[in-house]
Amino acid sequence: MFQIETNQDVRAQYELARLKEGGSPNEALRTYEISRVADFGDKKIVFTSYMHKGQKRKRLLSFEKDLESKLWIPTYVSVYDVRKTNEQLAKEMEAWTGKDLD
Repeated sequence: MFQIETNQDVRAQYELARLKEGGSPNEALRTYEISRVADFGDKKIVFTSYMHKGQKRKRLLSFEKDLESKLWIPTYVSVYDVRKTNEQLAKEMEAWTGKDLD
């Protein structure tokens, strides 16, 4: 796990997360889609979807650029923080996942 984080292997992180949830990681990886990337300050919010046990699931990922390494690092961005400056994006985030993210 440490090696995955060190290498910033997003696909491996994604696959491990799907294994924890059960179901086939191949199904999730085969159907994985990035629908949209939104800017929020110096961060990126990524709208993703995939199939899990035959049902479509939607997730939000967020990243910020590490200035030293120039890599995009996973980070947490709350809808509450987004709502302070971008109400429309906050609504889109809530609509994407179909639930309150605060």
